[in-house]
Amino acid sequence: MILSKLVRVKSVEDKNEVGIEVEVEGDNLPEAPVGWRRIEDGSLRGESAEYIFKRPVNRRLATTYLTRLSNAYIENGTQVLDSARQSVHVHLNVQEMEMNKVFNLITLFLIFEESLVKWCGEYREGNLFCLRSSDAEDLIASLEMASESVLQFPILQRDSNRYAAINVSSMFLHGSLEFRSMRGTDDFDLIKKWMNVLLKLKDFANKILDPSILVSMISAENPHELVAKIFKEDADIITADDEWIEHMYTGLRRIQVMAYLGNWEEYAVELQDDIIGRRNIYEDFNPDVDGRIYDEEENVWVLPEEFIEHYGLEDEYYVTSVNNYINRNMRGM
Repeated sequence: MILSKLVRVKSVEDKNEVGIEVEVEGDNLPEAPVGWRRIEDGSLRGESAEYIFKRPVNRRLATTYLTRLSNAYIENGTQVLDSARQSVHVHLNVQEMEMNKVFNLITLFLIFEESLVKWCGEYREGNLFCLRSSDAEDLIASLEMASESVLQFPILQRDSNRYAAINVSSMFLHGSLEFRSMRGTDDFDLIKKWMNVLLKLKDFANKILDPSILVSMISAENPHELVAKIFKEDADIITADDEWIEHMYTGLRRIQVMAYLGNWEEYAVELQDDIIGRRNIYEDFNPDVDGRIYDEEENVWVLPEEFIEHYGLEDEYYVTSVNNYINRNMRGM
């Protein structure tokens, strides 16, 4: 199944796969060139702005848009400050990607995350607005839960995932994965390179059936040949890190539980109408209104019968999935 079967967002054509946000603090900032809009960002200081694509565009046009903003900087004599507050965010449209391939893309990024974030700049490592999975392990826990069942996929929209280096909650707002690691810069060739590296990850993710196969393949391949195969002419982004091989295997170990225990067969099946109607169970369930029952014998919280009947959850499998979700959240996970 594809992502758009699981989330309700404004539809974007698959070919329009890139959106970019450039945050900047500096002097003589230009007006937004064609294809961009300029807004104020309360997290920035002094003369500042955030430039955002008006809409997602294809790869070629994304490169053109970046060149336009670069030229606007030059023509306006823009001076960009060296500030930890500014950054560049890249959105990749995944609305029409098969769900297993979406998880492949997430898996690939997390495997190479340490080296990728290191390349993005010293301010970005450990930055609270683009946390690596090694900084905040809640993302890995969320991914493991979501991979168990389609019905647990909405776990990924938690606010705690929003400021990860890879923002998976963006799938529920825009149908995209947001990559938040790149530092603020006036070097637009650097931004283009970063965008192209992320697109290479997406292209490679689309070639592999599911994360279990992806992780097995990466475990077995020669690291140098693997990086050349995935990143091609941009492999230096990874190999610039003196410890990239060690970091790659650490990332591999961090994500392998999700990869091997994920229910990829379920994610590969097209949803039926009656199951699609259950997508918003998590949003609709309000414990203060719907109540919840504590089963003392089993030592768990369970859904009230009226709620089960309302959603037609006759199948014990689905009741169990939703009950698991509630119990995890009751424990503050």
